[in-house]
Order: sequence, then C-alpha cells, then structure tokens
Amino acid sequence: MKIILIRHLDLDNVNTRVPESLIKIMGCVPPLGILYIAAVLEKNGYEVKVIDSQILNLDNELLKIELYKEKPDIVGITTMTP
Repeated sequence: MKIILIRHLDLDNVNTRVPESLIKIMGCVPPLGILYIAAVLEKNGYEVKVIDSQILNLDNELLKIELYKEKPDIVGITTMTP
C-alpha cells in the first residue's frame, strides 16, 4: 500500500505568533509530526512518501500533478487551526 503524507502550503495563512524577521532567520522547520508517522508506517511495511509543499513551494495545482503522478492508495494532509 502506497501512502503519501503532505504538509500543505497555505499561502493565505500567516504565522502571526512569530515575528517575520525571526521566520526569515529560522527558515523552514521540518514537519516532524508527519515524519514520525511516516517512520512508524515504514517500520510496519508500508511504502510512504512525504511531500513538504512548504519547502518545495508547491501550490495546489503542482501538488495535484504530483499526486496524480504518484497514484497513492491513501493521502494524509496536515492542518493547523488557530
């Protein structure tokens, strides 16, 4: 079974908890939550791919192309709610 886990890039959602100057210094933090999930899935024999739309700068259309190319059985997407 092929599983894709996605960190979604939401260009309209800006992190207001951290000053922009600090964000520029920190850069992009790895999506540890989905990486932990991916590690457990791989350990249990699943084929897993993580797509970090934020670091790859993929908008919705490019992400859709990637998903059609990969043809996963299951897709998991991270979300954040304020």
